[in-house]
Amino acid sequence: RHLNVRAVLTGRVLQRGDNLVIGAELVDVADGSRLWGKTYQRPMQDLFAIQEEVTSEISRGLRLKLAGREKKRLAKRYTDNREAYQLYLKGRFFWNKRTEESIWKAIDYYRQAVEADPTYALAYARLAESYMPLGAWGYLSPGEAFPKVKAWARKALEIDDQLAEAHVPLGAALFLYEREQESGVKEVRVAIELNPNYPRAHQLNGEFHSWLGEFDAAAD
Repeated sequence: RHLNVRAVLTGRVLQRGDNLVIGAELVDVADGSRLWGKTYQRPMQDLFAIQEEVTSEISRGLRLKLAGREKKRLAKRYTDNREAYQLYLKGRFFWNKRTEESIWKAIDYYRQAVEADPTYALAYARLAESYMPLGAWGYLSPGEAFPKVKAWARKALEIDDQLAEAHVPLGAALFLYEREQESGVKEVRVAIELNPNYPRAHQLNGEFHSWLGEFDAAAD
């Protein structure tokens, strides 16, 4: 209600042996009725093809008119390596728990992911992101954590300079550790331009402007 949302997309993924069962449905929030829904059953080796199929069908089901950049982003594959992708997902799971132990577990999974696919830019970006809270929350010294943040972010951008998820930790390293505040804000703004729906970019943009006393800009 607060966001004036008319419909919510829900879904679930189950793995049964070597098969995936994926269910997705669009629900009217006013009365709980189902506007659209479908279940997919596919072998695991079709994982990436399934993602593209589901994304395309949901877009059509929502009758979305997507711009060229949005279509490209939805169709983009960050890796073709299923092992690397599953390791990446495990890393995301543990990172989102936001404890010291879970972040170290996430780092371990991300490292395994880039070992499985050394061109996996998104996994390098998540490595950079993982060292941010370790340095900011006192689990590592800033001098130990933030050079790693910058190095992993740079590595990701060497592979894909259009990756919003890499510009954000780079901006954090510049702003928080190297005190290059203007450069840090610029990197986060680049991330927002590349992916306006990336929440971490908006979060850091607001925090940076707040710390600079620029509260109107922070509110934006």
